[in-house]
Amino acid sequence: MSMVEINLNNVEELIFHNRDFADKIPDFRGYYDQWRLGRMTAALKSVGQKSLVDFLNNITEQQTLKIEELLGEKVKIDCPKMSNIKSYTMDITELDDFMNQNSPYGYPRMYRKGTKIFITIWR
Repeated sequence: MSMVEINLNNVEELIFHNRDFADKIPDFRGYYDQWRLGRMTAALKSVGQKSLVDFLNNITEQQTLKIEELLGEKVKIDCPKMSNIKSYTMDITELDDFMNQNSPYGYPRMYRKGTKIFITIWR
């Protein structure tokens, strides 16, 4: 079985352009929606690009196995390790305290899934 390396150069082509992945990995619906928004609106292009980085940095082993199943090949995820990116996951009830205690620097991006809030902040 051959191996496909998914990285920042090809994640858009291999994952985001294929609608099956969005349906099979519903945890990343927020990333797909933001990427699509960035493609449709020039002013939000950077948000779309950031969603690609967030996807690579937050994918789990279980989700990687789903991608392997859909591609029919072994997959290696090459995550961009950037020290100026911070990701947080919290319950919606903790958001006010978090924002009051951690003055976000840079460009925050957040989305909600049920009662969970996912925040990524980068410079």
